[in-house]
Amino acid sequence: MSTENSIIELAERYVNGQMLPDEQREFELKVQNNAYLAKIVNEFVLLHETMATYATRYSLKNEMNQWHNNIELPEAKLIETEKVTTKAEVETKSKNYLFSMNLLK
Repeated sequence: MSTENSIIELAERYVNGQMLPDEQREFELKVQNNAYLAKIVNEFVLLHETMATYATRYSLKNEMNQWHNNIELPEAKLIETEKVTTKAEVETKSKNYLFSMNLLK
């Protein structure tokens, strides 16, 4: 196993909380004293957090899509469409529409 693979494996175990307490302390000391190791671990932590965020967003998006697919919308009423040319015709059509929707008495 190459050194970089070994570092990545250690970083993965560290981020996932799979190290024993003594091993974790020793690893944290190595990270503090080695800039390259610190960079690798920080990048791995960032990648891990980004993947977790993506998984959460993906799950929420799927859940919202299921909700949207299950929404029952009321049946739309068609509005009579004929050309009106005068203000009086517009007012009459508007009143008739409001009466038909029980919005005007």
